[in-house]
Amino acid sequence: MKILVTGGAGFIGSHTCVELLNAGHAAVVVDNLCNSCEESLRRVAKITGKAPVFYKADIRDRTALDALFKAEGPFGAVIHFAALKAVGESARIPLAYYGNNITGNKELYYLMEAGLVTMLVLHILAAAAVVLKNRSARPVGYAVGQQKSDKTAASIASRTMALSGTLVLAFIVLHLLHFRFGPVYEFTHKGQQIRDLHRLMTELFQSAGYVAWYVFCLFILSFHLRHALWSSLQTMGWIPGGREPLVRKISAAFGIVVTVGFALNPIYIYFFQRGAQ
Repeated sequence: MKILVTGGAGFIGSHTCVELLNAGHAAVVVDNLCNSCEESLRRVAKITGKAPVFYKADIRDRTALDALFKAEGPFGAVIHFAALKAVGESARIPLAYYGNNITGNKELYYLMEAGLVTMLVLHILAAAAVVLKNRSARPVGYAVGQQKSDKTAASIASRTMALSGTLVLAFIVLHLLHFRFGPVYEFTHKGQQIRDLHRLMTELFQSAGYVAWYVFCLFILSFHLRHALWSSLQTMGWIPGGREPLVRKISAAFGIVVTVGFALNPIYIYFFQRGAQ
């Protein structure tokens, strides 16, 4: 698989390239070398006997990214390490970190959108096909429902995948309409136009109804992710014998962590920054 590693000349990125190349993957590195050096990639080549393809470019440069994707794409995956990470420095120049680490990723994301949309459509079609085949195989339901004491009984998450998937799709559409295609507020920092996502989020999360809808959809997403992770591992045969209860707990924890992480923003803004613009 050909994998794009942004920030691949840095400490973490170069070590990742070593593992990718040793695993038989092709690594393409893009890095502006603002806090790294090309010597690390020469050492990667010395360690692995294979040199990653290197492009010196900034991921905020759309022209450079277009040229890279045309020359090296398509990519099977993108591993993103192109970010500033010094805590002390981030406190001194927060806008530079915000512009680089948050809004600076948009050019990379835009180039990846076609692949992400394609995967989403394929996921929806595959899920619909499974549901239709399941119904055609057994058009009549069971006369006796499964009991909670039955270890093979389907979980609530698995029984409601169609409903949760529909709600998650609606959530994605509304989220894109508001945050991707919604109002664009900008400010200028050292001559660079930076999108003011904080203002947009503060504006949207003033409404109790919107916050409630947002958090509710994230709650539904946790059930969807819980079953998705567990069932994918089961399908691939990656659940060791006797470890199914543990994997179910890990899957549930994964769904909860993702939900809580994304729900903190609207909850915090509504209760502690309401009225602030």
